[in-house]
This record gives sequence, structure tokens and C-alpha cells, in this order.
Amino acid sequence: MKRLWQICFAIGIIMMVGRLATALLDRMGVETTTFFFALQIPSMIVLIVGIIGLEVTGKSNK
Repeated sequence: MKRLWQICFAIGIIMMVGRLATALLDRMGVETTTFFFALQIPSMIVLIVGIIGLEVTGKSNK
């Protein structure tokens, strides 16, 4: 189960970095895709679920 939370966390982090890079490039005037902005809410949910899952499994192991 912990592996699932780690995968959710990793996907969420990758999506967040993509969103930040897209925002930075958009601010600089470079034409980019809107893929990361279109998936903003789902990627945040995946990241939050991954963080919560890692915290819960981490506390139960101690």
C-alpha cells in the first residue's frame, strides 16, 4: 500500500513541476501547452492523497 502512496506523491510532484514550468514559460511569453493547467485540480488531489497516505502509513510503522 505504501508503494501506491509513493506513486501518487511522485505523480503529483511531477504535475506540480510541470504546472510551474508552464506558468514560468507563459509569463516569459513562450507559447506552451495548456495540459498542466487543464489538470490542475486533479493533480493537486493526487498530490494531497499521496501526502496523506504517506503520513498515515509512516505513523503506523513507528
